[in-house]
Amino acid sequence: MVTQERLRQLFSYDPETGLFTRIHPQKKCRVGDVAGCVAKNGYITISVDVKRYYAHRLAWMYVHGYMPEQIDHKNRDRSDNRLCNLRPAVQSLNESNKATKTGCASKFRGVSVHHSSGMWRARIKVNRKERCLGLFRNEVDAAIAYNEAAIIAFGEFAVLNEV
Repeated sequence: MVTQERLRQLFSYDPETGLFTRIHPQKKCRVGDVAGCVAKNGYITISVDVKRYYAHRLAWMYVHGYMPEQIDHKNRDRSDNRLCNLRPAVQSLNESNKATKTGCASKFRGVSVHHSSGMWRARIKVNRKERCLGLFRNEVDAAIAYNEAAIIAFGEFAVLNEV
């Protein structure tokens, strides 16, 4: 596991831009080069002593001296590693900040058609358990029910529907 001390020997981190720059030369890399590359999953990765790390985890380590269980990108942009966009999280809260699925019947998070009744159903998943919030005559009421439950369950991590 990389340490804060080792990171500071190799890189400079700018919390305003979220970028790491090299302050120590390595193979094919010069002092002043921006470190890292974007992986297939959209996160920036950086090699430190032959091991790859996510840049957002290194940013937290660089500033705070430890790596929490998970780190959440507030704006859901996996390549935005500005310190103001990062916050420590646990798995269940990090899951709540995922983008809304595409291709669903409803444009709202946590809302779907209940086919047997023809009504709109609101559901929320907390700690990997799904809870039904009720059936509603219209999609907006179901979205409002989801928003209320999300605020209670996820607090500042809640991603709310715009209704």
